[in-house]
Amino acid sequence: MSPTERVGCTKALSTTIKDLASLDFPAYGSLYFSDAPLDASEKIPFAEGFCIGPLCSPIYWNRGPGELELYGEPSSNHGPWKDLKTYSLGLIDTGLARIPQDTTGELAYRGSRQDHRRLLEGVKQILQRLVEDKRIEQAATPALLHPDFHARNIYLSEKDPTIVTGLIDWQTASLEPAFIYANETPDFVNLPARLRRHLKLNLTRYSKERDAGLGSYETYHSCMSLVPKLSSSRMLYPILFHLFRSATRTWTEGAALVRRDVWELSVRWEELKLPGSCPYSFTEQEIEQQAQNDQDFRTVRDLTTRLERNLRTNTAGWVPIDVWEAAKTAHREMYDEWIDAERAAGGSPAELEMADRL
Repeated sequence: MSPTERVGCTKALSTTIKDLASLDFPAYGSLYFSDAPLDASEKIPFAEGFCIGPLCSPIYWNRGPGELELYGEPSSNHGPWKDLKTYSLGLIDTGLARIPQDTTGELAYRGSRQDHRRLLEGVKQILQRLVEDKRIEQAATPALLHPDFHARNIYLSEKDPTIVTGLIDWQTASLEPAFIYANETPDFVNLPARLRRHLKLNLTRYSKERDAGLGSYETYHSCMSLVPKLSSSRMLYPILFHLFRSATRTWTEGAALVRRDVWELSVRWEELKLPGSCPYSFTEQEIEQQAQNDQDFRTVRDLTTRLERNLRTNTAGWVPIDVWEAAKTAHREMYDEWIDAERAAGGSPAELEMADRL
């Protein structure tokens, strides 16, 4: 695909997002036919023949392979919700339902069950304060967008790649606050890390690098700035929305990451012009633990990023079938290199065990 065609394709895909975002909905949840087999209390009337019912994202249901055994029954608070306050309560209840029943033997940065319960109680108090902010309320308009808007789910015309012929993988599409989608960047317009760093350092110097990647990147973000539902939240500090995204995933993300978001909000509360004061305070023990756990989390994140990049995979572990055998070989080589590096650094038996588990 030529640079010109890639920019044209990006414009077409951006138009799809704009058209979807222009639709108005009265609540958060998922779209159902009006005669769907749901209790009346789980239906909010919408257009003729349709209603809004429970949110169908798999994270609310604990029905993935092994999840029922790991987490137990799902939360009953899966929508629909008529306002941001009740939606945020659903996030907390789901986060609590996603704490494993047994955390024995887990890595320290993940935190204990008690850590997660206390953390989620603090996040709950913060979210209830955040939803009172008019800026966040305005950025929370219910929106229906594709939940996995990446190249693998997009079909283009063979004759003209600027024509989108199909989008697949809609099964978990839901009505979420617009800010959930606002700062997502599809993989087909992502810039290489090297170029992103250069652009931050000197945009003028690299303005001549109008290659396909940079052209698509600029086109996409220019188009998104013209989508009213998304532009309002794109102009706000991203930290204002982090906890809305991570509240259901404190276990999978690790307590250290969520606690860091809470910490940043607490120290910047006044700067961000949030109402009152931050309702969550850290104990001295939590502050001490956070420093070590944060370092462990960064190690895990860096390792995961390296594996994704070198094995051509993602966080779910998907690998293209044409590189499967090569990926298995590369994975074993990277594992041996990782362990050898820890030994060379004089790691203790406990550190070597941790390196092996990572």
